[in-house]
Amino acid sequence: MKEEFTEKLRLNKKNQEQLEVINSIIEEYARDGYVLTLRQLYYQLVSRDIIPNEQKEYAKLSTLLVKGRMAGVVDWDAIEDRIRVPNIPYSVDDIEDAIQDTIDQYRLNRQDGQDVYIELWVEKDALSGVLKRITHYYHINLMVNRGYSSCTAMHDAYERFVKKVAEGKKVVVLYLGDHDPSGLDMVRDITDRTREFLINSDELHELWHEKCMANNGNGTDDVSSLRGELEEEYLEYSDEKEKRQNEFIMDEDGDLFPNFAKMYACKLFDEQVEIRQIGLTTEQVKQYAPPPNPAKITDPRAKNYIAQFGNTSWEVDALKPEILHSLVREGVEGLIDMKLFKDQIKKEESDKGKLKKFFKEKKK
Repeated sequence: MKEEFTEKLRLNKKNQEQLEVINSIIEEYARDGYVLTLRQLYYQLVSRDIIPNEQKEYAKLSTLLVKGRMAGVVDWDAIEDRIRVPNIPYSVDDIEDAIQDTIDQYRLNRQDGQDVYIELWVEKDALSGVLKRITHYYHINLMVNRGYSSCTAMHDAYERFVKKVAEGKKVVVLYLGDHDPSGLDMVRDITDRTREFLINSDELHELWHEKCMANNGNGTDDVSSLRGELEEEYLEYSDEKEKRQNEFIMDEDGDLFPNFAKMYACKLFDEQVEIRQIGLTTEQVKQYAPPPNPAKITDPRAKNYIAQFGNTSWEVDALKPEILHSLVREGVEGLIDMKLFKDQIKKEESDKGKLKKFFKEKKK
């Protein structure tokens, strides 16, 4: 709502005109159920040629929004700060209210039965509010990186992934990040660090030992055949140093023999884990024409980036919410069994009806 808290502010004609445009953008997004961040609003103004794409303009917009809201011209609820969010304890008015909450919040795992496990990772926390709606709909985990992920975050991801790999599921991380030196490097970084955890996982190594035990004495040569396959695939591409560290075990006499458990974990990673960039790609920059920014020269990866793409970078925040949703939708629906997914939603609705009926009868 709009609420005035000061009578001292005076807005000049230019400020008033900009606030009119700002309110029209806010209303446009509100109709679709979105709340903007300051940066998203900034990019909308830049893309409509209202302001130039310069850091000083971003600071001026921030100041103007403060004035506009304090003067009662801009809705206080239209702009959100997704970092400074209060943590308010849950409560209800009464038992009936709690029962209604139970019905409203009833939800099945909509990914249950799928042979793929999907997560959406995004570089910017500012986009989490926009993306929560679609990740909630598909029932997939939303992970905010805020740049390169911490070791703790990567280990937490490993603990989620290793269970799925051990179950035989394919793990796919859909990644959304900036088109800049670091943003384009994120997929490599996530892939390399995930691989390091998984190929050294005791849980995956144990799968190999279980496979050997199950095969022992049953008259088949499944494991022997797989050993040959692993040697051919992995020993061929490793230098001696990597072999010693990663793919061979040294016994007490100093002799090397293949670490088949680790090779098997490598095979599982290659076959069952994928980090897939769904934005912001070079093709999407050409298609959607987001406002350009100067490439960050101080980024240690800037030299290679500039050699390939020039001195310009683009931020994923600049894409409209409907475009971001479309990218996620295409990414998810291209991986899952949609009939199975829709059947889960139908069962949810059916169960909700049963819950309503149950509580209604109990109330009599």
